[in-house]
Formats: sequence, structure tokens, C-alpha cells
Amino acid sequence: MRFWPCLLVLLTALSLQWDLNQAAVENGEDPELYIVYLGENVHETVEDTHAHHHQILGNIFESKESILECIVYHYKHGFSGFSAMLTPSQADILSELPEVVSVFKSGTSKLHTTRSWAYLGLNERTGPWPDARFGDDVIIGVFDTGIWPESESFAAEPGLSPVPSRWKGTCQNDTAFDSSFCNNKLIGAKFFFDGFQKANNDTSTIVQSVRDYLGHGSHTASTAGGSRVQNTSFLGLAPGTAAGVAPSVKLAIYKICWTDTGCTDTDLLAAYDEAIKDGVDIISLSVGIANPLPFHRDPYAIGSFHATKEGILVSTSAGNEGPDLGTTIKCAPWELAVAASTLDRTFKSDVVLGDSTLVEGSTINLDTQFAEESKELVNASTIPALGVDPETATFCAPGSLDPVQAAGKVVACVQAGGIALANGTIIPYVVDETVVQSGGYGVVVLNRNRNFTDNEYPFYFRYSRHTQLIPASGVEVSQANEIKTYLSSTVSPTATIKRPRTVIKESLKPATADFSSRGPNRVSPYILKPDLTAPGVDILAAWTGFAEPGNPVYDYKILSGTSMSCPHVSGAAALLKSIHPTWSPAAIKSALMTTATPLEAGDPLGWGAGEINIPKAVDPGLIYDLSITDYATFLCSSNLTAGQFSLITGGLDILLCPTPIPSPSDLNYPTITTGADSVVTRVVTNVGNASSVYTASVDAPAGTTVTVEPVELAFTSVGENQTYTVAITIVNATLTPSFGSLKWTDGVHDVNSTIFINTFIDTNPIT
Repeated sequence: MRFWPCLLVLLTALSLQWDLNQAAVENGEDPELYIVYLGENVHETVEDTHAHHHQILGNIFESKESILECIVYHYKHGFSGFSAMLTPSQADILSELPEVVSVFKSGTSKLHTTRSWAYLGLNERTGPWPDARFGDDVIIGVFDTGIWPESESFAAEPGLSPVPSRWKGTCQNDTAFDSSFCNNKLIGAKFFFDGFQKANNDTSTIVQSVRDYLGHGSHTASTAGGSRVQNTSFLGLAPGTAAGVAPSVKLAIYKICWTDTGCTDTDLLAAYDEAIKDGVDIISLSVGIANPLPFHRDPYAIGSFHATKEGILVSTSAGNEGPDLGTTIKCAPWELAVAASTLDRTFKSDVVLGDSTLVEGSTINLDTQFAEESKELVNASTIPALGVDPETATFCAPGSLDPVQAAGKVVACVQAGGIALANGTIIPYVVDETVVQSGGYGVVVLNRNRNFTDNEYPFYFRYSRHTQLIPASGVEVSQANEIKTYLSSTVSPTATIKRPRTVIKESLKPATADFSSRGPNRVSPYILKPDLTAPGVDILAAWTGFAEPGNPVYDYKILSGTSMSCPHVSGAAALLKSIHPTWSPAAIKSALMTTATPLEAGDPLGWGAGEINIPKAVDPGLIYDLSITDYATFLCSSNLTAGQFSLITGGLDILLCPTPIPSPSDLNYPTITTGADSVVTRVVTNVGNASSVYTASVDAPAGTTVTVEPVELAFTSVGENQTYTVAITIVNATLTPSFGSLKWTDGVHDVNSTIFINTFIDTNPIT
């Protein structure tokens, strides 16, 4: 008697499925690339995982052929899931299944040295930590645009150790890359193209190879772990020995990006899945989405969570959307989000006026090949194109200059970040491109805003994106006024733009780069992001040997961005991993954060814990450790359903979510963030002297009182844990965001934690 009701239910379900699929066809829905995330992989074999994925797709497809045709990737090593071509209606059906954590469209992401090696306190000797061997036994997986294997930065140095036996990866052969390129330095190379191919209608011009045709991947890989190469420079600028932060590290390359903005979430997760299987120790990821997402729909948070579970530290770029607040895109506490700061090196391109006055300027482009010729100097406002008002011409907007009057002259343009449209959108442009297109010889950009010091010069005020480089210099407000006065008082003004030169000022203090994304964290407001900062301005590193039409080939090139700061931290993490092989990702992260140097300019929303200090991080004294179980407990406060939580954490006991749900401020993080009166708990582990006593000192954020209990921690052994609490009371009801710090010291080690009173918590959150 029970057979017929069951059959009726089955027939009803099949009818509903057919109706929904038919409705999708009738509504003209086109298949799109989706990711179906299933959380931790609970199957013992690859075959079982594939079978489970096929079973799930059986809810929307009737034939095995249709299932196989729609699947792009199976994710089966570090986590379970798949990417597939689905209609929105089909995606909705799958999202309702109990074994599915989330279903979301596969989005696209964009790509976010000679001096920095010494600047970070490293030298040619092993220093006080000979066990590091410059990261010789550590494997960094670089997710980027591939590799140019012929670069000297990827040659195996004499004495480099063999490939570790734990390595399970390979170097693939393709149309432009041969596995013979791999050696004891470059030990792995793979590309992931299927997602990009599905997301783009025409990929016929793309060479399917792990070879780097864009340069970005070679640049980041060599910054993290490039071999030492003497006598490098970019057109004579930044001369010296190029070396990665960990120059003896092993590099494994995972190509996921095919254009500047052609990095799909689908390929990213495939690379994560493969890297976890291969056995990398560190993942360096200088790529990012446009906006932060909740964790269960964020491919970066998903991939890095499962990598962290396997003991892999993920170092990633915070983003290049600064200086606006709330633009940091890497928000998960298990990710190490890196901001970009300046070096003590800058590039100057001075301007000599016709009356012999020398005006100091900063280089806008880095071409050092032009002749230093005296040319007529003209104010852009006096040579507008037909129908263009002088004010528009002043800013050298595209098409605003008269080519006849600009031809062969040095044009003085007022700085502007872009063209403001009626809807408020800013379209960026570079003024020297306008001068090039108008036939001008060179350009002097006059800053109309505040004076920027050498170490905080605006990103958009630097190098031209145009293929034809011209003499170009940018000058500050006071010098700009001097040039304007000269122009207005001289009958036949002239100017000579000097070739760029390298200037090192060790007195310069680091500052957050103007372009670097800022906090607060819009997904997890109780976690301060970015975590820390590293050099990301004017970084010289390896480049592609591929020559685009009209462009010269450079062995090394200078770039700026959080893409450049991220691999500095990846290399630093590799050094620490080599010295402390048993440390967890959280322990390495803690060591880097608690020993970082706070910046003098700005606040922690731009630089987190501060700029990395590798020599101090090697011996931090105390660490704040975290396990994957701690992160799972943290997820309890992240608006996940019980089912989503259980699937993500892969069998970790659901009772980890107690009642009431724990405060996210209690995650054992190296920084402390709260938005109200609270008492937070922290546990520190002694990794310094066996017998040591640490004393607390507090610099309370403005408008608060802070009490630490106990104020003294006495340790008797290495590895011993001690617990303390921090009571924060807000005494000013109109408090604005404020910062303070907590320091534990034993006279040898200073262990610093930033305290952030986050009054942005209810402002524009991501859910």
C-alpha cells in the first residue's frame, strides 16, 4: 500500500523537475558558468566524489551525456564541488538541495627587488638564523599569469636542494612550455583555462600555455622567491642585485589569469584544489574580485579556508581600490591580507626652465632613453582644441588639445585623477597620453592638491600606460606655482626635462600607498583588515620575454600595487616556515603581525599591524595560534545556516556552535576589534625563552578605558600557553573610530596588538 504514495511523490517530483527545466528553455535562459560548493570532501576516492557530483546534477539533467557536457571542473582534493554551465533556474534548483552549501555565478577577478630585499633587513649572509637557508625546503604556489622560465630569476642556484619528496605536483607540457624548463627552483607549472574559455565567447587568440605573456606572474613569483641576479635594472633605474625575499624557495606556478581582468573563480578554485593535493606550503595570490562577498560565496575565502585546514598559509593582496574606506576585499581571518607601502627609494625627473631654474620633479614614466633637449613650454589651457573650453584643456583631457599648437612642445597640464561623468563615475586617464596623441614632445604635470612627500606619491601620478613613452615629470604644488609664474612672465618660455634618476633616502618613512585598499572589514567587522603592509611601490622584478607589437622587451620591470606587496609577505612566510617547520599558518601570521612596525602616517585601516619586520618575526617571543576548529567556531557568528556550517567544516562537530553564539571578537587574533563595551579573551603561546616573564602596557584608544588581566604572564617552558582578558569600556558615546595598542614585553621581545574601536560595524555590511 505504501508503493503508490511513494510513486506519486516521485512522479510529482519528476514532473516539477521537467516543468522547471522546460520553463528555463521557454524563458530563453542561457547557460552561464556557476560554482556549486559542497564544502569538505567526505568521499574516500576521486571516483566516489565524481559520482556524487553526477548524482546532484541528476536533479536537473536526465542523461549522463548532458551531465558530462555541462561540467567544467570537479573539485575533489581539498574540498568538494564542481563548476558547470547552468541556467539560473537550474542553479536555483541545486541551491535548495540539502548537501549544497552555496551556488553562485563564477565571477572574474583582476590582477591587483633590488632595493626591497635589503630594505626589509635581509642580506647576503644567513644572519642570526642559519637554519632558514633562504627558504630552500619550502614550496610557494603562485597563482597568477604564469611564468617566463628563461628568466635568470628562475634558474636553480648552485647548491639548491633537490625537489622535496613530499611534492606531488608536475610540470606540464603544452604548446609553448616544456617540462624540461623545470628544475630545483621551478618545480611545478600548470594552467587552468576551462573556466576562462567557458566565460568568453572568443578565446582563439589566447595561447593555452603556462608561459607568461603578460609579465605579472613572473614579477610576483620572482618577488617572492626569485634567485639572486646581479646587475639588474629597468633602463638604468633601480640598479642592483634582484632577489626574492626567499631566494632559495621552490616555486610552483598555477596559471589562472589570461588577461588583466581574465581570472575566473572557476579556474581559481581548480588551482586551489590542485595546489592542496600537490603539497605547497605557501600560496601567493595577487589577484582579487571587485567587491567583498560573504564567506560561503567568496571563492577566495572558500579556497583559502580549505588550504588553511591542510596547513597552507595563504598570502593575498588587499586590493588597489584605495584610498576609499571599506575597500579591502580579502576579509576572512584565515587569509593574510597585505596592503602596499612605500620604500625609501624614489625616482626623480627634474625640469630645468629657460631661466636656469631647476624644479625637482618625480618621474611619471620610466623611459631613460630620450635626449635632454630644451623645448618650448606651453600652458595646456592656452592651446585648447576647436570647441574645447580652456579649463578642460588645462587638465589635458582626451582630445582637448590642439595638435598644431602642441606639436613638438612640452605641455604643462594640471593634475586630475579622471573625467567625472554626470552619474558621478570617474573615468581615469593619464595626461601624457593626451599629449602623445596631440603630437607633444613632453609633459609636466602640475599638482593642484596637497604636497605629497616622496614616499606617498599618488599612484595615478606615476607611469604612463601608453606604448609611446615621452619625457614626463610631475611636480608638487609649490613647484607648480613656480612654473606657472614663469610661464606668465616669460615671452618665450622653454623647459628641459631631465632623464629619470634613482634616489634613495634612508630617512624616508614608509607610508601606505594612495592606491592601497583600506578597511574596515565589511564582511567580518570584528576582524581588522588589511592585516599588515609590505613594500608595493616601485618594485623591480622579473618580466615576460614576450614582445607585443610596438613594445620593447624588458628582462626586469618596475611596477606598483598590492600585487607587489603580497609576494613580499609570501616570501617572508616561507622564511619563517623554513626556520619553524612545525608552525601553523596562524602562528606564522601572528609572528609577522605582532612584530610589524606601525607606520607614522595614516592609521591601521591602511596598514593593519604595520610593515613587516622579518628579522624580528623570526623570534617573536609569543604567538597567537589558531586551528581550523577555531576558525570553524568563528564561522558560527557569520550568518551561516547550521547545514552550511556543517558542510563547510566537513564533519567538525556542529556542537562547536554553542548557545549563545560566541563573540567574533574572541577569535584568538593578533589584533583586537570591537564596537562596544566588551571583554575579549586571548591565549598566547611561548616560543621564546623557556623561562620568561611578560608585562603588559596599554595605549588605550581615544574615548575608552582598557584593562588587562593579569598584567603579568610568567612562563616556565617553550610551548606553554597563558590566557589573559582585555576589558574595553567606551566612555565617549559619540566616539569615532579610534585605535590603540597592547604590548607584552619581557625586555627582549615586544609583542604588539592593535586595538581598533570599530564604529563602522553597522555601516554598509556585506551579508
